[in-house]
Amino acid sequence: MDAEFRAYDYMVAACKSNPDYKPGDPLKFYGRRWRIANAINRSLSQVDTMLAALEDAGWITSLQGPRGERKQRQTARGRLTTIEYEVLEHDEYAMKHEDCPGQRYDEETGKPVKPGRMAKGLEYARIRKLVKLDLPDSWLEPIAEAMAAKRGVAVKGNPSTDAVDNKGKDTCEPHSET
Repeated sequence: MDAEFRAYDYMVAACKSNPDYKPGDPLKFYGRRWRIANAINRSLSQVDTMLAALEDAGWITSLQGPRGERKQRQTARGRLTTIEYEVLEHDEYAMKHEDCPGQRYDEETGKPVKPGRMAKGLEYARIRKLVKLDLPDSWLEPIAEAMAAKRGVAVKGNPSTDAVDNKGKDTCEPHSET
């Protein structure tokens, strides 16, 4: 998926540009296919393909029912009303999908992030979802570190997995004592 994120980015921007939007609110997209097509310079059939791919991947969810059974209303003139989707942002998507890679660069600093570890909140949410229990955070950190170590990801304080070179800068390779 690459070109599909043009449509996704447009949908997120449209949701967040609503004057009633507040950070943290769920993103609800109400729009017309042709407006998306105009905004991203694609044909209607390409937009339909992109929306289907985004929906199949879980980035958007139709508020009008499953594909093929949608209950899209018609106006008095016979035209179809807007398409309606709930749009997930990255953190929400990462909590629902195990195959989502972690971010490569820190949002604040732009510096590379050690590969493989997600934000603590996302790791904790994933663990709670896996064990189906609301465990305290003090229990979740050791579990998260153990899961990261099992995946071969760098764990702070563990010399066999620390990803720090001799100069103290982050790297992707475990350092060796030579």
